[in-house]
Amino acid sequence: MTLYKLKKNRATFSLFRYFVKIVLNKETAPREHRIVKPDTLPDFAQVPETLLSKRFWRLGVEICEAVKGASPLSEDKQKERFYTKAKEALLLIPDDLEKISWKAIVPSHLLADIEGEAYIGQCLDSVAYPKTGMHGDLNANNVLIDQAGAYWIVDWENSTPNGSLAWDLSWFYCIWKRETPKAPEDIISIYNKSKDKDTDIRETLLIYALMKLRVDLMRHQKKTKTSLDNFFQRISAIMALG
Repeated sequence: MTLYKLKKNRATFSLFRYFVKIVLNKETAPREHRIVKPDTLPDFAQVPETLLSKRFWRLGVEICEAVKGASPLSEDKQKERFYTKAKEALLLIPDDLEKISWKAIVPSHLLADIEGEAYIGQCLDSVAYPKTGMHGDLNANNVLIDQAGAYWIVDWENSTPNGSLAWDLSWFYCIWKRETPKAPEDIISIYNKSKDKDTDIRETLLIYALMKLRVDLMRHQKKTKTSLDNFFQRISAIMALG
């Protein structure tokens, strides 16, 4: 057995031909574990077969096939290639595909709090995002590259059909570029590392802030007040960008 990660609420390890993840959740509500891809979305990466994905009260167990000879993206060049390939796939999505609002990122019970921030609506309400489904935590640790150069996306704990690949790519980019996960320093570090400091980077940063709120609540299981406070710190930092 090879142990990859052991924390107070989760453990991931490989066992024979299988990759196993065990998560202890604070809440018992069921979650979706499978992304929904339309047939028109080009395959830029593969997904290991999931053999078991069950929630037993607060205990979540996921077992999938192990990807032999694969390792997470580590070098900037590897991340750049994957990001470029994924963006090319996004550009090939037909214009007539169903669109989804940025509001779908936000947990429904918090939407009223988020909609009260007019700046977000001003920047995002007019943007049409293709509804492709999303991974929900697409970062370099969850993208493996095998010996043949093929990409594999793992750890679908936060996935949902009500999302967009565009949001996954904003998240991937910001996780890659940030120097710290702490708010609002993460926003500033991402902005400083971005080559094109225009309206597009603000859209990317807003999606990152929304995704970070979702991940903090779902994966990291942080308190709602703490997560919202950090979220609004990020929004204030984005508004203050030159």
